[in-house]
Amino acid sequence: MKRACLLALLGMLLAGSGAVAEKKKAGVVLAPRLAPGQVLRYQLAFHSTSKSRTESVIVDPEPAADAELSLGIGLRVEVLDVQPAAGGSAARPALRLRVTYERVAATQRPDDAATSPGGANDGPRGAAALEGQAFDCTLDGSGAAECSGAEKPVPGAAEELRGWLAQIFGGRGIPQKGIAPGERWGDEREVGGAIPLAGLRWVRQFTYVDNEPCQLAAAGAAGKASAAAETCAVIRARSLLIRKGGRKDVTPEAFREKGLRTAGTASGVSESLTRISLASGLLLSASESGWQSSDVTVSTADGARKIHTTTELKTDSGLTLVRDAP
Repeated sequence: MKRACLLALLGMLLAGSGAVAEKKKAGVVLAPRLAPGQVLRYQLAFHSTSKSRTESVIVDPEPAADAELSLGIGLRVEVLDVQPAAGGSAARPALRLRVTYERVAATQRPDDAATSPGGANDGPRGAAALEGQAFDCTLDGSGAAECSGAEKPVPGAAEELRGWLAQIFGGRGIPQKGIAPGERWGDEREVGGAIPLAGLRWVRQFTYVDNEPCQLAAAGAAGKASAAAETCAVIRARSLLIRKGGRKDVTPEAFREKGLRTAGTASGVSESLTRISLASGLLLSASESGWQSSDVTVSTADGARKIHTTTELKTDSGLTLVRDAP
């Protein structure tokens, strides 16, 4: 009799745990739920410090150059059209947006430092030219964005805006399926031409940490109360800059075609924390800190002429949904 009761109890426990596991497996789809006419405001902040030094057999070594950049941007995002994913799938909707730079503030040291991430080749002056300008942008279901329509083109502005919109609405790096706390996943992407060494990739690992009360850094009293009542999915990511491939020659093809060779090393790491509302699917905040360094030599094929450059870059960025915006 006792054994029969124990077996029955064990069966109930196993059935219950199976139901919990199935519920956890279903998870939530972290995709924005938007409607035409909806207006959102986001606040962006970026700060970077960099050090670089260049040596060449042709000219005397340049002194180490230090630069610092701070950028603050207010974006107004109006939803013009929403096209749900076909067949009711978990894919994110296709969006048509009008994005206005309501506020742009930039400082740079020294004044003649290199291109700012706001897309301005002449630093703060170019960034200030964005204030008041509007772009019409589209995002497909994968999060890829295209922007056009600025009255006064600023080099690089559309490219930078596409990246921000992909992060806000495209769920950059987040699976288009149900996920639950505790799950982990990863992706990787090429570094591109920023560092002239072949095989460099950013490898990211994501963790769905937990569901927690939402927090908004930029909000009025009503906004903070609303945020406290919401629950957010907390996603943590860590990225490492590594080189893949066993080739000793790390010259990119574009340099090889010009008769040049490259050699050197690069490393980097970044960490980010993202909060997404479970109720609306909107990104409420995202912060990221990163560091990278490189030591690269570019030479002619015969090695007669060389340029050696070392760089170190530190960045901090933040993106916040603003509540109670005027």
